[in-house]
Amino acid sequence: MSETVCVLKQNATDLLTATMRHGGVARRKTKSGIRHKVSFLFYTWLALTAAVFAPANRASAQVLYVSDMTAGAVYRLDASGQTLIADGLGQPHGLAVDSTGNIYVAEVAGDRIRRIRPDGVMDILYSFDSQIDNPEGVAIGPDGAVYVSGTIDHSSYGLKKIYRIDPETGLGTIYASAGLQECLDLDFDAAGNLYVADLASTEGGIIWKVTPDGQSSRFVTGLGPITGLAVAPDGETLYASSGFSDEVWRVDRNGQAELYASMSLPWAMTFDNSGHLYVGDGAGGQIIQFDSDGAQNVFASGFGSVRGMDVHELATLSLLMDIRPGSDSNPVNSKSNGVLPVAIYGTDDIDVTEIDLATLMLEGMSLRERGNSGKLGTFEDINGDSIVDLLLHFEMSELSFNASSDEYTLSGMMLDGMALEGSDSIRSVPHGVVFADPDTLAASLGNAAGGATIPEPASLSLLAIGGLAMLRRRSAQVLRRRR
Repeated sequence: MSETVCVLKQNATDLLTATMRHGGVARRKTKSGIRHKVSFLFYTWLALTAAVFAPANRASAQVLYVSDMTAGAVYRLDASGQTLIADGLGQPHGLAVDSTGNIYVAEVAGDRIRRIRPDGVMDILYSFDSQIDNPEGVAIGPDGAVYVSGTIDHSSYGLKKIYRIDPETGLGTIYASAGLQECLDLDFDAAGNLYVADLASTEGGIIWKVTPDGQSSRFVTGLGPITGLAVAPDGETLYASSGFSDEVWRVDRNGQAELYASMSLPWAMTFDNSGHLYVGDGAGGQIIQFDSDGAQNVFASGFGSVRGMDVHELATLSLLMDIRPGSDSNPVNSKSNGVLPVAIYGTDDIDVTEIDLATLMLEGMSLRERGNSGKLGTFEDINGDSIVDLLLHFEMSELSFNASSDEYTLSGMMLDGMALEGSDSIRSVPHGVVFADPDTLAASLGNAAGGATIPEPASLSLLAIGGLAMLRRRSAQVLRRRR
């Protein structure tokens, strides 16, 4: 068994469980620690094997949670599709996910905050005293507490409050109240300032800024009734929606606003870590994704009324993977029509039998199915460490060779939703396959330049015939000398 080399990549998230740094190199050796080189014919066989598969989008380590007021439900949207998380809720509105995966939902009809734990168990975190307290917006603060806005204490204008709820004790306290009217949404910036969307029907809409010490002030006015807020990944730029004027606004750190987009009834808003803005259609049932250049795309549809959204970064495990197991430099013929074998090594942290094979993708390519069996991979101990590994195959003809990088990333998910990611490098050879260890091969062939190239199949046949002829002539010469 030859030593395999794998370059591992990690996501910079607060839930990252991997310990290896981006660009770090992990090595797996045989017990003897001796490198064994694989023969010329083995590499030739790998280069000529053929298969067929269909490409797909690359899996993501981010999950979008959505509350649907009309359906009374909460959904999860990820690489595998849409999943119902909870139903039977009373007009769910604002939604937020904490760092451990707990989902908090403002239940307007129940005047309470629901908590959906990662194991699916749902309980009540906090109940308000009055049936007119209507909680609307939910956000997780820098301190891990749950902050709630709404028309709480709806006796008259000027008595509305922002509540802070301790998720450990369930104790709720007033965080801010001065001047607030009909608050629908809220979000924190990187400095810990809280921004609150206020319909403020008497003043034409307000965005409030509440400093970490609880002092509130008008940050922006005159944009119309504000229904949604989201702070961009830069931690400073604020985006606001007005479901009454069909507008989305961008606001800088100084409170200067500019029209960003127009769309039908924009309501709930959130960002992913890649900078995409998601805006829920409050009546049409769509979620619109905005690219960094402002282009609009329908990300999801079929909902009743989207009133809450939040993106959650899944914990990411670093895979110990190996492209072309048994090879050190992973030579790949860019014109090959064969298959590319990829191994995922089982470890104490990763049971490869618990990987959701349908989510595995190599630079956007899905796994190749094996004939009519539909099998996406095989489980075997590839490296002899008595831990089950996973052997996968990808279609070479569908692999996009990247001229700027030789690193290729494999991503996917465990069956429990944990994200996976690992990477390894390859050596792309336009007109042949380079041996895994060019230096050793060069020394054996007397080639000081190194990097010998395996000929194409037709050339191999001619070489084989020529080699046999030379061997016969050499044998005849030896026999004549002995005579």
